[in-house]
Amino acid sequence: AGIATYPYLHFQRGEITECCVKALDLARLLPEPRVGLFGSLALNISADRQYSRGEIFRAVQEYEWALLADKNNANAWNSLGFCMASLSRHHEAHRYFSEALKRNSRDAAALYNLGVACLSLGQERAAARRFKRCLALRPDHAFALIRLGKLAAQAGRFKQAEQFLSQAATLREGAGIARRMLARLALSRNKPEQARSFLHEALRYNPGDFQAGSMLAKLYLDCGEDPSVAEMLARHSLSLAPDLEVARQTLELALRLREKREEARIPATRGNPTP
Repeated sequence: AGIATYPYLHFQRGEITECCVKALDLARLLPEPRVGLFGSLALNISADRQYSRGEIFRAVQEYEWALLADKNNANAWNSLGFCMASLSRHHEAHRYFSEALKRNSRDAAALYNLGVACLSLGQERAAARRFKRCLALRPDHAFALIRLGKLAAQAGRFKQAEQFLSQAATLREGAGIARRMLARLALSRNKPEQARSFLHEALRYNPGDFQAGSMLAKLYLDCGEDPSVAEMLARHSLSLAPDLEVARQTLELALRLREKREEARIPATRGNPTP
């Protein structure tokens, strides 16, 4: 059963049936006797559905309604911050994630999201603190480990970066991405064979990782190996990400090395269309 009361917030009498339907969506997620009351939680669930459909501005509106109904709805604050981040409104995202943490300081997702918002604002140290706090709550948070690994690598702390990324590679969510980043770390340390091994593993976990495919294609050419393999990998990466400039350049070079000069002109034309 889905129940809505009147009056409630700004909703008119004619909207109460729709409110009951949203309460019914909430009821379906509840244990017996499955009775949902329209309110902040029901609005939150409805907003989540709008976001999953790509209706970001409609979702933002419903998250704001959820907060009007209950300003302590930490999930609504967090989700609203996520919407702002997807719209590149990073200052607002930072504020909303912070509000979520005021309501629930042990929310690992909000801590991670706040860390990403800090990165978007150029606040690397603040971001690292949030990612470490996230890991203190959830040691298996693969993306927090990956972010910390990337920050450590950028600061030249390669051993620490390798530790973070190796730990992330043991987790299902981070298996492919972490190996691709370990490959990048190996290349920066002039270890091409190790990098190749990591990239092959990354593609095994995720054949659709166009960045790993492009990196591996370029590595084959840099090492003076069979350009036909590089061509295959670069073509596959471009089929997944047509605007990937590195893959386009790698494919062009591989075609030239294979003396396919006419074909080698095609990627350049596609990558740089004339007005």
